[in-house]
Amino acid sequence: MKLLEYQAKEILKKHGIKIPSGEIIFNCEDAKKVAQRISANKWFVKAQVPAGDRFNAGGIKLAESLEEVEEYSKNLLGSKIQTKQTGTKSCTIKSLLIEEAITINKEFYLGITLDFCSFKNAIICYHKGGTGIEEDLAKSKHEISKILIEPTIGLDESEILNLFRYFGLEQKLYNEWRTLLTTLYCIYESYDALLIEINPLVLSNASHFVALDAKMILDENAFFRHPEFRALEIKDYLHPLEVEAIEKGVSYVKLDGDIGCMVNGAGLAMATMDLIKLAGGKPANFLDIGGNADKHKVEAGLRILLKDQDVKLIVVNIFGGIVRCDTVAEGIIGTLEKTNVNKPILIRLAGTNSEIAHEMLSRSKINYISALSLNDIFVKLMETIASSPF
Repeated sequence: MKLLEYQAKEILKKHGIKIPSGEIIFNCEDAKKVAQRISANKWFVKAQVPAGDRFNAGGIKLAESLEEVEEYSKNLLGSKIQTKQTGTKSCTIKSLLIEEAITINKEFYLGITLDFCSFKNAIICYHKGGTGIEEDLAKSKHEISKILIEPTIGLDESEILNLFRYFGLEQKLYNEWRTLLTTLYCIYESYDALLIEINPLVLSNASHFVALDAKMILDENAFFRHPEFRALEIKDYLHPLEVEAIEKGVSYVKLDGDIGCMVNGAGLAMATMDLIKLAGGKPANFLDIGGNADKHKVEAGLRILLKDQDVKLIVVNIFGGIVRCDTVAEGIIGTLEKTNVNKPILIRLAGTNSEIAHEMLSRSKINYISALSLNDIFVKLMETIASSPF
């Protein structure tokens, strides 16, 4: 789950990391009043959307007067922004961060994420920061400092010191640097984050480290440890079906295709989406009912696919381990017998109680296409796509 900038900064501030003074607003009438409360000569007016590269897209403005704060707020709120990270889509700006513009001495990049090659945490530093950092990093990979941290051990003093030396900072700043890095790493671990990025991390004229911008992605698979994190979800930027999926406890992401799929397990989901692509189709979603799904979760997932007007064909691909295939079949039958379905449904149920499940399906009144293996799914997908008008 991506947090907005102001949410990430609130977490950093809570743990003692310095951020510029600022307030969030949701209507332009508050802009001038908020700016007046902030002791500053200049202000940044920053669009709060779940995407980067906002400056180049016109979503961040530097205001040199209260009138400009008000003007920029009126222009930005309610408008749409499209960045490299939103692709062909755009985001409606529904909130703004009004923030003091601090005087910068130096700026850097600092990030912590999971290195999937080593399965260790990676701290990544670069001696520059700010806009255009992605292009800069791509050209200067040899200049990046990256250290891998064993999660069971954590940061040690030598690693903190090596990164400090990489930045070439004065010795008097070491204690503050040490506190910053250890705090940031603790936030990363304790919040079950997939990414924390401060870009830029600046050294102010007052010789303090300040997080001028922040990005944070939380691992939704760990939300059973942090149920309070659901309150941070910005549902305004989610598709209505994604909001429904969250409420039903189903892992769902809306995509651009027209073939819906419901599976259990992320690996099987990716394999099913690959099969759809290989068969000449395009996946309409990622939908994982999970390994311990009951018939109610199956019904919820299937109803989400049936509500999606873009979906012309549905593929159900379940490998029963903990979840029993007869439970899945019960959910499918219970949903489809109550619904007027006018789209093809391809069903493969393998594993625990699969024979019982297939017998239940064959005795039911639902219309479906049966598949017995992944290869069978592939063949019948091609046949269905070839014979269907979509």
